[in-house]
Amino acid sequence: MSSREERLLELLCDESIGGLPPAEEAEVRALLQDSGPRGAWERHSLERAAVAVAVAGSVCARETMPTQLIARIEQQGIQALGVAASVSVVRSARRWPVAVGWIAAAACLMLAGSSWLLRPREVIVTKTVLVPAIAPPSSATPSATPVPPRPEAEREDLLAREGTEKTDWSPTKEDVAKSAAGDVVWNQTQQRGFMRFHGLAKNDPSESQYQLWIFDKTRDARYPVDGGVFDVGDGSHDVIVPIHARIPVGEPVLFAVTVEKPGGVVVSKREHIVLTSKARG
Repeated sequence: MSSREERLLELLCDESIGGLPPAEEAEVRALLQDSGPRGAWERHSLERAAVAVAVAGSVCARETMPTQLIARIEQQGIQALGVAASVSVVRSARRWPVAVGWIAAAACLMLAGSSWLLRPREVIVTKTVLVPAIAPPSSATPSATPVPPRPEAEREDLLAREGTEKTDWSPTKEDVAKSAAGDVVWNQTQQRGFMRFHGLAKNDPSESQYQLWIFDKTRDARYPVDGGVFDVGDGSHDVIVPIHARIPVGEPVLFAVTVEKPGGVVVSKREHIVLTSKARG
């Protein structure tokens, strides 16, 4: 801060406290013309600070400011602004009541600090380089993808449950069923079941599919319950197929497998029944 700036700050502090003699008023006007908009801003800020201090002073007792506080303000002013500015702040503070003086000193010191912060300073431009973070190798073993239960295991589990019945398939004279065998597992309470086949001829899904029908004693025999369509591979291994009844089954009396067009039918003509299994009831 230049000597002219320090002088202007000192006079403005005095002006905000109790006014100035004519000679110093003229000096302030001259210094304000040289300082430009920043000087006017400082004058306005000090006036606002003075109003706030006046309000606070109306409820404060008039006492002498402690010597230790004056020394502390002087030291802070010397560190931040220089000797001349700190003397101006302290000189202003000595004239006021203790509480008012503290507020005024702080306001003047803040204003002086803002003037120092507004001084041009060297700008250092730095360039930030982003480096991709490399995650450390994890010692944890990745969790394995859950494997859905196999139909074989689900069938065995259902067989172990109370109320599950197993009945064997009986082949018809259809060519595809000549070597067919297997069984039906059904649990009426859970409305779940599985079909097991061995030796049933492989089908071509683009030409035909197998379809299960469940004859229900509580329904019209002309409209058995659709148990779902399925395909059979080469027949060298057992084929286990879950039963998907389209509607609840009241009392099953017969399970039958037919050959139908791809996708199955709503009502079968029963022209090609290949396997049947009579429920025990």
